[in-house]
Amino acid sequence: MSIQLTAAVIALNEAAQVQALAQALHWVDEVLLVDGGSLDGTAELAARLGMRVLHRTFDNFANQRNYALQRARGEWLLSLDADERPTPALARAVREAIRTTRCAGFRVPIRSRILGRTFRFSGTQDDRPVRLVRRKLACWEGTVHERLCVAGRVGTLPAWLEHETIPTVASFLAKMRHYTQLQAEGRVAAGIPPRRSEAWLAPLREVFRRLYVKWGVCDGPQGWAFALLSGLSAHVLARRHWQLWQAAHGRHAVRKTMPLAHLAELLPRPFVGLRPHPSRRALEA
Repeated sequence: MSIQLTAAVIALNEAAQVQALAQALHWVDEVLLVDGGSLDGTAELAARLGMRVLHRTFDNFANQRNYALQRARGEWLLSLDADERPTPALARAVREAIRTTRCAGFRVPIRSRILGRTFRFSGTQDDRPVRLVRRKLACWEGTVHERLCVAGRVGTLPAWLEHETIPTVASFLAKMRHYTQLQAEGRVAAGIPPRRSEAWLAPLREVFRRLYVKWGVCDGPQGWAFALLSGLSAHVLARRHWQLWQAAHGRHAVRKTMPLAHLAELLPRPFVGLRPHPSRRALEA
């Protein structure tokens, strides 16, 4: 029997999520989980639940996802995180799309639940990444904020994924430490020097963007808290960038100003539950 649709998941210590994920994906032909070296029994539990499990030591997100993409058996691939759940409406939309479409891929809207509240603003309204693709026409690019690039036309599905992005402040802080380290390392590797002012300018800019540009004030107290936490993340990133740059290039090798070409790289990126704006993804795809 041919496999038409594979759901691909990359995981690292996600045992608490695996059973609910398996139940939510009962309608796909194959569930492929690539385990990055879990110590909590994620891979063993996934195998018992009927998932096809492969092992690859985690290095970066794009490589991990491409490994899953290349080893999936389905003609179509739905890419998921372990804490994302397709709604019944999305399951129907996916099946209809792959049966009738001429598109090479589809954006899937994501509704993020943050600090116990389902957000509609704060930047989450822009979260429509490409997630459903014809497997042979796609590849992942980028080390931290990876994106799924498609050779062909891209549509948008009418239903969404539900994402339990940040259940607690503690989970935000844990992810912040991980992602800001990866981002800072990426900037240093790319030769992008830090700016002295970023440690205080970036947090102010990020809080303002979340609250007012992206209407985070409408997400209630949780939206305000998320904006402040995002500002903290921007500060930590700027400080870590500074520290790694000094370690690599010496204490005085920091520019006071920066070429305009590098400014976009210093803008704080939404790193949990949020993806680049769809207009940017359309250009990249």
